[in-house]
Amino acid sequence: MAYTIRSLYDELDENFQRHLNESEDSRCLLNLLRFPAADLMPCLVSYFLKFYDKKDNVFDFNGIKLCISLEDVLFLTGLPIDGEAVISSESRDRDGFNRVFQLPSEKTKSNKVLRSIAKNVSLDDDTRKKVVLLLTITCFIVPSSNSGRVATTYLRYIEDLGRVDSFAWGAALLARLYHAIAECQKGDEGEGQRTVKKTLDGNSWVILSFFILRIPKLREALSLYLKLPINLNVEQLHVPFMPQIVEQLQKMSHNHRAYFEAFKGVLDDIFLNISHNDVEWTPYANSDHPQKKFGTRIGPIICNNFVVHHRPDIASGQFPVFEKYDLASLNWQPHKIEFKKNCGPCEQDFKKHYEKEVDWWNAKKLAEELMKEKTPNDNEEGRSRSPICTPSSSRICSPTPYDNMKEKTPNDNEEGRPMSPICTLSSSRICSPTPYDNKEDSPATAEFQWNRNEESNNITDPMTNPMRLNVLNSLNPDTFVDADVIILYIRYLKRTVSS
Repeated sequence: MAYTIRSLYDELDENFQRHLNESEDSRCLLNLLRFPAADLMPCLVSYFLKFYDKKDNVFDFNGIKLCISLEDVLFLTGLPIDGEAVISSESRDRDGFNRVFQLPSEKTKSNKVLRSIAKNVSLDDDTRKKVVLLLTITCFIVPSSNSGRVATTYLRYIEDLGRVDSFAWGAALLARLYHAIAECQKGDEGEGQRTVKKTLDGNSWVILSFFILRIPKLREALSLYLKLPINLNVEQLHVPFMPQIVEQLQKMSHNHRAYFEAFKGVLDDIFLNISHNDVEWTPYANSDHPQKKFGTRIGPIICNNFVVHHRPDIASGQFPVFEKYDLASLNWQPHKIEFKKNCGPCEQDFKKHYEKEVDWWNAKKLAEELMKEKTPNDNEEGRSRSPICTPSSSRICSPTPYDNMKEKTPNDNEEGRPMSPICTLSSSRICSPTPYDNKEDSPATAEFQWNRNEESNNITDPMTNPMRLNVLNSLNPDTFVDADVIILYIRYLKRTVSS
């Protein structure tokens, strides 16, 4: 992938290289041509895939969940994660090669034939550029094990050079990668065993760069074991991050096959015992990009017929913006996406098949927009405290009424009854006195009169009281109400409803 597109760039004449470097259109894809060439370490990538949860599209290391997100793709590759969805109403472009390159109409062309067009100095620059863009998409955005052949599928996206930058290529790359990993891990349901493909479609360099960037111990282990230092200062990286990471791995990747079996034990020590502090959770904190806010986009992401859900909420630790939101309040649930194969004699209308997913993509929903903000009344777990106990600097209440009930202690009140169980006393928990202690000062007894009737457990209708006050609505936020008052009022409400 990285090796293939760089080798293509190096084969071009200097004048055309200069033209590509200075071109104002198609910038997002042309920038990929100058990524350094390097051999991938497939054994290392395969090791990470063992921890992949294809249901939620996250890597799960003993409860530590990491997600290759849209934000990661944006900062690693520089590719846009917002824009037009890469999807078409026609699955095939039967006369595409003839229309764009004046070649015989065929379903696919060999990589070698297209490279020869890109290097043909007698052709106009735009035609040559379109070939380069098509090969870049095939090798970097949607690479496959059949990369020796190039289909017409993505020709329509590069035919108009002025529109190339308008597509969400980063989202397309991630959608293809998610789907490829899931396909790679399809198991034999009958025996409950997993069958792993020998080759992984999708951009594997994104996976490797993701872990090199986020796990400092992995960088240290690779440096020590292979005796090739990785000098990666995360705070000084700039967009795109991937070329700077690939440069660090260029030398060591040549020897990966010989070293990996022994290195596997080192990987187990790192990832089987990983803790929260072993992860670089926010490597992009000091970096900025106009599309950074779309990193928390939730729902379907699209690459032609490869459509999958993006779930930043599951790996919430990677997104500081979620700290002020209640994750449990997320008003969205993933629906099942029916995959449509791009095969058979008939044309496929992917836009129609994925109409709901395309509509959601165009809505540009961010996860935090579908959550409620935490309030001062929310405890550490994101749940609201009981309205009976209002938090303050000098009062902390137990979350449930009877968690800490004990025998009578010197803290019992004068009448021999323990304080209301709604607020439990302890050395670190101070509650205001109950209405029993100072009835004359209690707003509840002053503004809402009631009659206790031990036989009927009844109370006087508050609406017949001249003051016509509701006990709960009239209370000051700092007032603690006696449990008996609330019980009586609830009984009144039940009697009113039943009558």
